[in-house]
Amino acid sequence: MNKRFGLILSGLIIFFLICEKMAKANPTEETNMPFLKSKAISSQEHEAVSSSSNSKRTNPFLSEEEEKTFGKSILIDYLLLSAILYSSFSSNSRAIINGQILKIGNYIDNKEVVKIEPEEVILKDDQNEYCVRLKKVVGQ
Repeated sequence: MNKRFGLILSGLIIFFLICEKMAKANPTEETNMPFLKSKAISSQEHEAVSSSSNSKRTNPFLSEEEEKTFGKSILIDYLLLSAILYSSFSSNSRAIINGQILKIGNYIDNKEVVKIEPEEVILKDDQNEYCVRLKKVVGQ
């Protein structure tokens, strides 16, 4: 089994080395191999690509816009979010915080409820945005 694996691995390495050599031999032409689609790019294109990739993206699953707004809310743990009644129509969503049933536009602790999500509520005051999350109950 180990011999067979070694032969397969060395064959793959040789294959990719040949493909890389072929791609380097014709840098201005597109290759006929779909997995090696590459072409020479100008220095201006290279600078544009490298400057956009230097934008310190930390989460590849979020768009740039989502990443800018992600994590800007301050997490509040002194308010108790006990339930969320979520509706895709935001005007119908309700949250129970410290025993009060709240909807968007209501106030608690001098903060306005601005958004109700399935697992969190976003509050806002004059300076900041806050997040109150449902607590996960483990092992009941």
